[in-house]
Amino acid sequence: MTEIKKYTEPVSVTGGFIAGYYCNEEDDIAVFKGIPYAEAERWEDPVDPKPWLGIKECFEWGPSAIQEEQKPFMCWTKEFIIEDTGYSEDCLSLNLWTKTDGKENKPVLVYIHGGANTTGGSSCEVYDGTYMAEHDVVYVNINYRVGLFGFLCHPEGIKGNFALKDQIKALEWVRDNIAQFGGDPDNVTIMGQSAGSENVQTLIASPKAEGLFDKAVAMSFNIIGMPFPSLEEKEAEGKELFWDMTIDEMKSLSADQILELQKTYRPRCVIDGEYLTESFSSALKHTKCSIITGFVSGDTMLFSPFTTTTSKEEYEEKVKEVYPDHWEKVLHLYPFEDRQKLGTDRMTAQSHCIARASGKDVYAYHFAHVMPGPNSSVYGAFHTSDVPYFLHVLSDERKDYWTEEDIQIADHLSNHLIQYVQNGDPGWDKDIEDRYLLIDDEETVTHIPPEKNLFWMEYFKDLY
Repeated sequence: MTEIKKYTEPVSVTGGFIAGYYCNEEDDIAVFKGIPYAEAERWEDPVDPKPWLGIKECFEWGPSAIQEEQKPFMCWTKEFIIEDTGYSEDCLSLNLWTKTDGKENKPVLVYIHGGANTTGGSSCEVYDGTYMAEHDVVYVNINYRVGLFGFLCHPEGIKGNFALKDQIKALEWVRDNIAQFGGDPDNVTIMGQSAGSENVQTLIASPKAEGLFDKAVAMSFNIIGMPFPSLEEKEAEGKELFWDMTIDEMKSLSADQILELQKTYRPRCVIDGEYLTESFSSALKHTKCSIITGFVSGDTMLFSPFTTTTSKEEYEEKVKEVYPDHWEKVLHLYPFEDRQKLGTDRMTAQSHCIARASGKDVYAYHFAHVMPGPNSSVYGAFHTSDVPYFLHVLSDERKDYWTEEDIQIADHLSNHLIQYVQNGDPGWDKDIEDRYLLIDDEETVTHIPPEKNLFWMEYFKDLY
């Protein structure tokens, strides 16, 4: 149980009154955990939570979405893993941090967790909002349905997009309630990493989310070249997965049975004609949303097939397989010794695709700083390691490893984020002439060398 030193005053929100607690010694940063923003039956759209009597004590995390049990693994130590919240289909809650100084119209940041859209939750330590609240940002993070619970389509009336609908419902809760916490409903930024980034970009593309935010941060995943599948395509996959079961039979399955089935199902939002009507790349042409987008060097381990090649011959064969029409040029620009650079330049170039397709400002970055910790020389700037710096959550898990340099980088990146949330300008050059912010031991605004950049512009021309 959380140790509560001082409760907040009750706050009226959709459903009733809630109370949180103060999480700092000065008793001016209030946190509210497990606020119900919606409820939903299995494979049904989310609706407002049922009203409650009295004052709901929002002191503990709400349950995480149904998923396999999460534990630390490889470089993802305890602070990257959801707390022991329990797992439930009744998981539609959010958490909120705010400074209780009486000021109004503070900028709002809504964080959407990652986890391949099959795992994850809002209770990870690296998603903590205390620092953001200390710097006059009202910070919210959310749970939403994942896996088959959040993405199933089936021809018997299950039209998918439930995770997207959950996220939109959470943003509608923010619109309707955030002023009660000092926030400005007209100054909302959404932010997500990995699958959270995919969800951020999906929200940008959704006509149902229009007007609920005006700025976005999409980290370590780019869907500009990934058209959304059709409803019919995913319905056929769902039908095959559940054989000839009726909807009632499907709904009677246990959560564990559904988890077993979802191992072969790729969770994707679909073009349904209502929540999604076009691809992300097409939606960018008329979006009103500015964007920060970037990645970490270690993303190449997950998204580039070349990083793990161990011989020149293997590398060249893989290049021919991936770039059948351009392999000679690729090998000229990126010989075996530069195979990791092939991955990072490609991801940078995809960020530039967003800039070229968008009618709004786009700011690109590449995070190359190695987070110190156990086996840091092995893992490098690993997937998700930029999040603690942007949110300024340098956890006790690595207290014996942090250096002054890490604190300085966290100071700089969180300041960029806060500036962006406040006024749409993070303080580095926007993506004009393919410039981006390189974050290593220090910050540098740089660009892909001209010959390589021309290649990528030609390669990706159909995306923008």
